[in-house]
Amino acid sequence: MLPSIVFAAGCGGGSSAGAQFCRDWASAFCAKLYACTPEDMRGDDFLGGASQAECTTVWAKTCSDAPPAGVTFDVNCSGGKHVNTAAKTLCLDELSTITCEDFNSPTYVSVCSQVCSAGGGGNGGPTDAMTFCEALWRQGCKLVFECIPADQRSDTFAADFGTTLSECQGSKTAQACAGATCTPAYDPVAGNSCLAIYSAYSCPDLLNDVPGSCNVACPITGPGSAGSSGAGGSGGASGSGGAGASGGAAGSGGTGFGGAGGSGGAGARGGTGGAGGSSTLPNLIVNGDFSNGQTYWVVTLQAGSLVGQSVVNGQFCVQLGTNATVTLGWPGDLSLAVSIGNGTTYQLSYAAQTTAALVMFQAKVGLAAPPYTLTDFLVNDIPGTALQTFSHTFTATAYDPQAGLAFNITASAPATVCLDDVALRQIN
Repeated sequence: MLPSIVFAAGCGGGSSAGAQFCRDWASAFCAKLYACTPEDMRGDDFLGGASQAECTTVWAKTCSDAPPAGVTFDVNCSGGKHVNTAAKTLCLDELSTITCEDFNSPTYVSVCSQVCSAGGGGNGGPTDAMTFCEALWRQGCKLVFECIPADQRSDTFAADFGTTLSECQGSKTAQACAGATCTPAYDPVAGNSCLAIYSAYSCPDLLNDVPGSCNVACPITGPGSAGSSGAGGSGGASGSGGAGASGGAAGSGGTGFGGAGGSGGAGARGGTGGAGGSSTLPNLIVNGDFSNGQTYWVVTLQAGSLVGQSVVNGQFCVQLGTNATVTLGWPGDLSLAVSIGNGTTYQLSYAAQTTAALVMFQAKVGLAAPPYTLTDFLVNDIPGTALQTFSHTFTATAYDPQAGLAFNITASAPATVCLDDVALRQIN
């Protein structure tokens, strides 16, 4: 929980990513704080001050300014700390959807504390390959034991994960991660991003890929790593081992950390393939392979400069200037918009690459017509300099009569970002 503070005038200044997040977070936090604290309970120890505006001003300052000696704040982005854009999205989504009961719970631990980290992997995150592997494995153990009923845990499940959660998080994790290494090196910032997203996974995400940041954190795993020891379960349909285990749900009743039939992802979850055989299902995205050029795709410049856009070697590429944000949207013709069924499961997949590191690469399935308020699925990935396939499975929680797809991309330095093989498939 956030500590009590003495309210004072002033506000954290600056226009950095950290300062902007602090303002956004403080606004969302204070809105939830006021919504979840009845007026007659706002006593002298109330953290919201005399008004919601004052609350926002003060908490933004505690986030953006260096804390006094001996004082720590759960959410603090001072000192030029890196802003984890994936965790930022999770944080703001959490504050907009969390119930007052959970928000006021003494055991509530917010993902917002993971948004800002020091360049060396601060905020208590893993600082080396072995501790990263262990953290990823322990979270994976928690997920499979929560989501796989006891009567569906086969002998293969027991061999991979043990018979109890304690065994999985203990001896199985130690065995999987003994001597874990990453080539060329472990990236603690990407590792924190990976774990921030992975910790938000729930049972429907068992078919999802490992977050893209996990592959960035540990591009190639060495002997004794989670990948080479088969954390994703052996015998997954059509899966080949990449940085992570070949593995999937097939053969053990959905017990693998990764999606069935996927090529391995880094660490404990399987990889980027998603559900086996889904590529045979119809693609709902017309011209998702850009075989017809840019037809049905629209590029919207949100900030900065767009140097150019073109289809090159079958890939749709945009050239971004410094501090540019663009949206690649589909469909340009609303008659092609997709009807998303409530309770229906879909797989979104695409390949992407970039010539320079991105501040944000976000894929969103949602209402393609005004007022654009319905989001069916939202994910942040981290493309690298080589073309990489990302695949995500989600179950819609509402009916969307006119769904489209948007890729929101932000670059702090000039970059060329390319997309290929964009697909949305209904898998049940």
